[in-house]
Amino acid sequence: MRQVVLISGHICTGKSELALRLKKEFGYHAVSTSGILKLTATARGGPTDRLALQLLGDDLDDKTNHLWLLDEVIKEAANLTSDQPIVVDNVRTWDQLQHFRTHYGFSVVHAHLWAPKKVLEQRYSKKNAERPDEVGQSYTDADLIKNEKDIEAFKNDADVRINTARTDSADTLVRVAARLGLYGGADIRCVDVVVGGMYGSEGKGHIAAYLANDYDILVRVGGPNAGHTVSSASGVYTYHQLPSGARDTTAKLLLGPGMRVYVPDLLKEIAECNVQPDRLFIDPQTMIIEDADFKSEEELKKSIASTGRGSGAAAARRILNRKLGATQLARDVPELTPYVGDKAPYRGSIVTHLERAY
Repeated sequence: MRQVVLISGHICTGKSELALRLKKEFGYHAVSTSGILKLTATARGGPTDRLALQLLGDDLDDKTNHLWLLDEVIKEAANLTSDQPIVVDNVRTWDQLQHFRTHYGFSVVHAHLWAPKKVLEQRYSKKNAERPDEVGQSYTDADLIKNEKDIEAFKNDADVRINTARTDSADTLVRVAARLGLYGGADIRCVDVVVGGMYGSEGKGHIAAYLANDYDILVRVGGPNAGHTVSSASGVYTYHQLPSGARDTTAKLLLGPGMRVYVPDLLKEIAECNVQPDRLFIDPQTMIIEDADFKSEEELKKSIASTGRGSGAAAARRILNRKLGATQLARDVPELTPYVGDKAPYRGSIVTHLERAY
């Protein structure tokens, strides 16, 4: 299925520049909506100034039920190789977009560009100064998108939304190219991280579990959490120390050297998720939470909403007590040997696993 990138947004948001950069740097076939309108106007013997083309576009929308742009793109696609992607530099109505979304032959990615109106008006004035022979129009009159409901719909539909008041054209290209997966490669270290606002019960674990099947490696850092309760085809399960989604994937599971684990609960979770040693790797530097850490957090639960699982106390203890042997690590626990290894360089060396994956 051919990929088609559709760009929407008010005039002067940078749509044409983005299309040209995708063409130049990634080989996209660029479709210019103004170019199509100029050819149509010329064939009809009509004027080709900005206002005339705007009126012609309105007329074509009315007469074709907004299908004319899709029809023209289909014609151009027929002359391309089957794998060449297309970028359309200006989709101006919601109906045009929906015709593309429902066309069986295209895989659509929608990029919406926007900026504060004051910024757009300044850009428009600058462009007008460079085109003294153009018919003078206000920014509002020149803008092709007259219906703000369409703009709101574009924002909600878009696969990527970019405020071009905060980016130049190169930055905009990077954002869109990243969304299109154009920067992947063996020399690029690709890691996706789910980040929230640092509150509890945001759904981070549920999102991570939902995405887990798309990845070869799932990683956990930090300490036991209050519980990532997720639902899947196998039912509802609450993860505390294993990566969310571990029960429903075949991915390699890595517990990093900065982690803190409570061994009885971890072994219980491993058994419940049926995780075998060939999948789970625990770094030898992973710290062990002790019963005393749980007790030291009892009072904290009354004042700072601590999870009370000993993680914070264990971390503080590791920092404050540097004496040799004062801190028990994963490599010191016989029950964890199948996942850690029993001697250097240790099968659970997480840095080694990550380097191999990269």
